[in-house]
Amino acid sequence: MIKVGDICSELYDPVDLQDARSTDQICEDWAIGCLERNLNPMDQIALVLKDGKTEGWCSLDLIEPSKTLFECREPIMPDQIISSEMPIIDTLRMWSPDAPWFYFVIRGHQISGVLTYQDLYKLPVRLCLFSLLLNLESVALQVTQLSPQHSFSLLPPGRIENARKVYALRGYRRETENENFLKLLECTTFIDKVTMLRRNKAFIDAVPSLATGFPRSAERLRNSLAHPGSERDQFNGLSREQLLPFVEWAESCEQELLSLLDTDGTTRS
Repeated sequence: MIKVGDICSELYDPVDLQDARSTDQICEDWAIGCLERNLNPMDQIALVLKDGKTEGWCSLDLIEPSKTLFECREPIMPDQIISSEMPIIDTLRMWSPDAPWFYFVIRGHQISGVLTYQDLYKLPVRLCLFSLLLNLESVALQVTQLSPQHSFSLLPPGRIENARKVYALRGYRRETENENFLKLLECTTFIDKVTMLRRNKAFIDAVPSLATGFPRSAERLRNSLAHPGSERDQFNGLSREQLLPFVEWAESCEQELLSLLDTDGTTRS
């Protein structure tokens, strides 16, 4: 299970209220230090200390030359602190439009880092989402294979032709009719499997999740995770407000499909 502590970002160097430097000098040193470490100075969060105790936090944009460091600091609010042991799935509920843009991460009794929404783009979370979608596609395939020839016939002609091309590229040979269609179904895309299930009257009522708009989002997200570009393109088409509903949709859809397999008595491993 991926936890907050696995993906959170480090804090920037703490600043001390007893620091003899002017706020101008603190800003200059902050910018230089970030340049040397290849960091974006505007993305960094630092704790403000006094006698080794945390008195608040600050970022570069909060430090004003006309004010003291004490006046520039912001307090750390209780609802802005989360545990490093919190599962990532539980943090998805925290990213509402009016939520803070970051949370402090506490490990034991110490603030050890910060979690921003951008941290969700990191590899562990992307792999978790990719695994979720692969599992969903695998279960969808198993359901279509309950009646392979009929399922395949429900695809539009263009998608049937595309699957046959993939089938040929994989070097499959024609064997018995049933094996042929089982393998052809393996050559379909995620959205093809959704199309077959939606068009199958024996299944659609048992899988209401497929009637939503999320399957197309799932297809785009699966493809972007499988063929990554930049980190910030990973949640292709999903806003931060949609991420939690999407994950909940995928989990519900998988359970509905598994129930179909259990009812049929032919659940595959």
